[in-house]
Amino acid sequence: MRRYKTARKRRYTMLINKDKIIYDLEIEQSVLYCLLHFPNTRESVKAIKVSDFYNSFHGRVFEYIKENPDLDVRTVPEKLKRDHQFTSIIANSSMQFNFLTYLEGLKRYSARRKLKRMGHDIQIKALEDRDPRSIIDWSMQGLPKIDTGKKSLISTQQSDIDEQFIKYIEFENEKIIRTGIPTLDREIGGLFGGTFTALGGVPKSGKTTLMLNMVQSACKQGKKVLLVSLEMSENDIQAKLVSRLTGIDTRHLRGIAHKNNEKSMQAIMNASAEIAGYDLYRIGRKGVSVLDIDQEIDNLGGVDIVFIDYLQKLTSANAKESRCNQVTQLSNGGSLLALKYDIPVVFVATINRQHVHRSDGRPTINDFRESGAIEYDVTAALLLYRDEDSEVTELNIAANRYGPSQHVVRLKFFPEKSMFGELDRRTDENAGKPNKTRADTGV
Repeated sequence: MRRYKTARKRRYTMLINKDKIIYDLEIEQSVLYCLLHFPNTRESVKAIKVSDFYNSFHGRVFEYIKENPDLDVRTVPEKLKRDHQFTSIIANSSMQFNFLTYLEGLKRYSARRKLKRMGHDIQIKALEDRDPRSIIDWSMQGLPKIDTGKKSLISTQQSDIDEQFIKYIEFENEKIIRTGIPTLDREIGGLFGGTFTALGGVPKSGKTTLMLNMVQSACKQGKKVLLVSLEMSENDIQAKLVSRLTGIDTRHLRGIAHKNNEKSMQAIMNASAEIAGYDLYRIGRKGVSVLDIDQEIDNLGGVDIVFIDYLQKLTSANAKESRCNQVTQLSNGGSLLALKYDIPVVFVATINRQHVHRSDGRPTINDFRESGAIEYDVTAALLLYRDEDSEVTELNIAANRYGPSQHVVRLKFFPEKSMFGELDRRTDENAGKPNKTRADTGV
């Protein structure tokens, strides 16, 4: 009888050992990469155990990080650097704002491995003819000890929520950045920390021009601005900014120095000097990713606001993914960027051509190209539309997390200044009484 039990136990053991081992080395590398490169992530070290890593070398690297919380990645001991697996960790290039996702994945694989081992032990105990009640008691004692990572994340949120809410209700108005369109500011509450605002519209409706108007408005408020322009050249951007200050049409700026117009040249020089005084930084090269923007913000010591023109031209970290998944990841990454640095992020996004099949031709929030994630990630979605037979441009607040949506602000484009002015502008003291179009009070 005893020989029969031993043989049966061996067969079960062989069957279980043939199962696929549960691990993901890339997730383990991503967690270690973030811990090595981004000091802020090391606050989570206390929630991680060496046993959470399937790879033993990864466990040794984690032990070093845990013992040296103030480490610099360049000073990692040579005995670790010499291992080819360390090179794989360094080459991982994971994103800091995805760290909690990587950590959750690490904990999930670790918990599954521990559950599998527990299941194996339960089967062995059952084959040994143990009392079923004792097996159940043993299981109930062990299950709560399996850490899925969720408890620590929830308790951290609960412990900080009072302090965060006090900051929320004591929010300082001077931190709010005005868009330059009074009605828009009133409806969405302006641009403030953690907001992710989309600016879309039909082709040639003025999306980039409106964004640059917001850029200049933020600069005039003394804000530190990062502009990521993947659509226009540096000269084109400068021309639009100069045009807005001087009133000289951008079409006439090229070659104007040869026209012997001293008054215009003086106005251009004065405008260029004013722009040089802005706290404005620009990225314009191809191949810019969300991680590049993250690193640039860090290099600049932080900024007050980020503008991206435009989202779909950012480089995705996962080129092999479908285009829809890539844009979804870019949208998620931009949203997390706003939350990470507690700054507003405003971006231009292209839309598909579904709007042309509608009777009124107007775009909706569902028309953002290549991803449905944008409408869920954004704090506010602003859609531009201009009928060919009308001088009026409609700015529809299609989504608004902090107020009513589907509010249309009427704008008029002033090509000689590369800017929009607001029609029907109201003041709080004179609500409902439209003023005349005023370009100087527009964006």
